[in-house]
Amino acid sequence: MGKIDKKGIIHGGVDDVSYRSYRGQQIVQMKARKVKQTIATRESGLEFGMCASTARVIREAFHRTYKGGYDGPMINRFNSVVQSAVRACSTKPRCHRNLHDADLSYIRGFQFNNNSPLDKVLKARPDAIMETGVVRVFLPAFSREDIKEKVANYCIIRLLLVAFDFKKKVYRYLDCKEIKIDDNGFDGGNIELEGLIPQGSVALLTMSVHAYVNDVFDGSRSINSKEWSPSEIIGAWHMSASEKQEHLDRKDLNGNGFIVDVDIPFVITDPLKKLKELYKKKYKPDQAKAGSLKVKKKVPEDEFELPKGEISFS
Repeated sequence: MGKIDKKGIIHGGVDDVSYRSYRGQQIVQMKARKVKQTIATRESGLEFGMCASTARVIREAFHRTYKGGYDGPMINRFNSVVQSAVRACSTKPRCHRNLHDADLSYIRGFQFNNNSPLDKVLKARPDAIMETGVVRVFLPAFSREDIKEKVANYCIIRLLLVAFDFKKKVYRYLDCKEIKIDDNGFDGGNIELEGLIPQGSVALLTMSVHAYVNDVFDGSRSINSKEWSPSEIIGAWHMSASEKQEHLDRKDLNGNGFIVDVDIPFVITDPLKKLKELYKKKYKPDQAKAGSLKVKKKVPEDEFELPKGEISFS
């Protein structure tokens, strides 16, 4: 029931419309209605939840590459990129696919900081390839002036290779290579990343630039920030479950202890499990209510038992 105050402003509700005042003005709003979602809509929502969880795992694994900061919309941008990569898989239906089935070309080239994208900061573009399970990066020669940076004493280019297994719910840091760039620049060359990439995993490679200044009291410190912290995914590959690798895991053999599986520290949405619960809830007859029809359980064919004793023709 609506009422009119002394100022002529209506308060309360009439049918599905509610009235109120805000700073002396009349506000009219429609009352919220319960929206019935279709199965397809719920499937899309469940799959997006899985993609968002997947994107979070990757961000957590690479947080050291954009440690100085990332642009505000980065999280939503990356969620959308992962979702597009998963949706590109046409061989499996919604909720049955994940990053292992995705088109990784959507992820290559992703910038963690659009305020300072790597392809704008560094003129020399890296070329990353994988051959027989070995990741190599060719970086052309460049001078110090080819890096658009803040005022710094030197820079470090960091390459970080990580393998993800969303079925086992673990990821593994495989190798990290750093190149110090001073006034002499970089002569160019091939950089090989060591580490045995687990079969059936997804390998992602990032390249980031970190600027440092020499402080009299604190020593060398990073000056990367939200405004300047270049970091890009320059490589993404599926490692086949049957693909053999001839490359020796030298770090592991030397016992340096760099390669360790990291358990994913939070729950990744399982859309298939939730989808089964949804179908069960929607299509299973409600036998708990009084007076409801009793539905005879159908015996599956594989559980069929032959009748015992003699069977009459009549």
